[in-house]
Amino acid sequence: MKTSEIKARIASLIDIPIQDIILNKDKEGTSKIQRLPNGQLKITYSDEAALAHEFFHACFTNFENKPSLLLNALEDIRIDAIGRTYDKDLADLVVDDVNSSMEKVARETKDVNMR
Repeated sequence: MKTSEIKARIASLIDIPIQDIILNKDKEGTSKIQRLPNGQLKITYSDEAALAHEFFHACFTNFENKPSLLLNALEDIRIDAIGRTYDKDLADLVVDDVNSSMEKVARETKDVNMR
């Protein structure tokens, strides 16, 4: 899926004009989503899978909690599953790339807060 199509899908899903979404590809940077003072949405991402993943995080993750590495890995898997119900093609960009690495983290991480 081309970046322009991902951008169009994001605009459609959250019902904002496509010109109000600013994409900033940064292979070295941290992926993030920011709401700019003028109401535009700026998404910094490293590749198309990260772009789709960060969008789903913004939609479905409660950022008030600061989860441990294990809970964050489980959250990544959860939001990708939820994202699949909203836009399967967009979620398909993420699943193989993110879920395989997050499932590995979930299996290998020892979380001292878990009982």
